[in-house]
Amino acid sequence: NQVHNLFLATLASGEVAECHATSNKVHWRCSLGTDEQLLACDFACDWKHFAVAGVNRKIYVFNDKTKKKVLELDKPGWGDNIYGYPAHSNRIMCLKFSPSDPHLLVSSALDETVQIWDLRVRKSVRAVSGANCIREGVDITNDGNSILTASYRVRTQIQ
Repeated sequence: NQVHNLFLATLASGEVAECHATSNKVHWRCSLGTDEQLLACDFACDWKHFAVAGVNRKIYVFNDKTKKKVLELDKPGWGDNIYGYPAHSNRIMCLKFSPSDPHLLVSSALDETVQIWDLRVRKSVRAVSGANCIREGVDITNDGNSILTASYRVRTQIQ
């Protein structure tokens, strides 16, 4: 958070914490349960909400002011999903909000897909396959028109 010198951290214990950078104090901490190992987080460009994700293939969106979970995303909004399959079939490693639209979020997982989520419809609205990203391996241009992936492979890592 640029205003209060705070940063967001995801913890392997299944917690997300908001910490003060200069005092090293934890301002807020929340547990999502012992079955969730969190691996990625990001703030929306308007700083009104943030998202976290990890091993159980779901994205949790929180209101930054109230620190309450407001959305849980895991369903695709494209194609025929009559069997209720999740959008990601493996752990989510990267999350990135659009720098120009606080409602658009990109995720990448070990299933080698990049999902584009629209918070207004609460679903993935598009998927791109072939990118095996880990950690901060996804970014979006400032105008929101292009996505860059850094894949974990020997050749053509940048796409």
